Amino acid sequence: MKVVKSNKALKSTWTAGRREFTLRIGQLTNDPQAILRITQQIVKIICPLQPHPEPLYTALLSSLAKAILLQAETEVSAAKRSAVPLAQVTANLLNTLHDFADVFWAKLCQRAGGWPIPMVVPAQDAAGRPFSDDARCRALGYRSKDESLADYTTRVFGMMRLYFQILVTPIDQPVDGTVMMAVRLPTYWIFLSRMLKDPHLLDSSMAPQILYIALDVGGSLAREVWGQQWVRLLAVMYEGVSVGFHGQQGRLIGGESAEGVAARVRLQLEIERIVEDLAEAIDVSHD
Repeated sequence: MKVVKSNKALKSTWTAGRREFTLRIGQLTNDPQAILRITQQIVKIICPLQPHPEPLYTALLSSLAKAILLQAETEVSAAKRSAVPLAQVTANLLNTLHDFADVFWAKLCQRAGGWPIPMVVPAQDAAGRPFSDDARCRALGYRSKDESLADYTTRVFGMMRLYFQILVTPIDQPVDGTVMMAVRLPTYWIFLSRMLKDPHLLDSSMAPQILYIALDVGGSLAREVWGQQWVRLLAVMYEGVSVGFHGQQGRLIGGESAEGVAARVRLQLEIERIVEDLAEAIDVSHD
């Protein structure tokens, strides 16, 4: 980024591209023609006939990822239906633009902390040095140490809804073998199974809402893809919201905060809805 900012011509092209990304992403509607048109417009900006120098190309990918995630933080948080066209455009771009999956994943983890993985952010950095307060806030995805928990959770929930929607979004062409696993459908299963194994994540008041969002986005598709395995995973999740997780009676997903309790109720109702739909489907198939 320093190379781009220090070069007047590159900086001018980069700035123009950033404005275009914000404009195009803001124009998205859930219309197939609009989704295709905006995808093509963005690809044209990043991949013109005369290719951009590598530093500018990477800077444009970073700005594109940021524009998409900012849209998720604001629009998707306010209206969950807006995640569908945004995820479709993002999935198209992940499958088209070289290295975009890596850049998008890095930007997502930068803004949402350990939740996309999912993992608890450790108290030390990769070198084993304890985080300062400011550094730990940044590692967790806070905009600053002054950002409120309510604002932070709203942003993270919007981004996670987009992320799950990307994982379940079909694309027209075969997935490029170079696209990283983190943005493919199997990661949906990996995410949930990993989260349900980590008691520290499950204790968080954010945990039940993130699990609810995952089920709300992909629960029905997961039933079709993984069948009986999915039912068993739902059973483990249901035990965690009704009895206690990891065999610890009374230790419920989300803890005892008001936010955790409210989200846990939503999660329990969503699990029950999916199971009821499954039972109805089985009854119909037997008629």
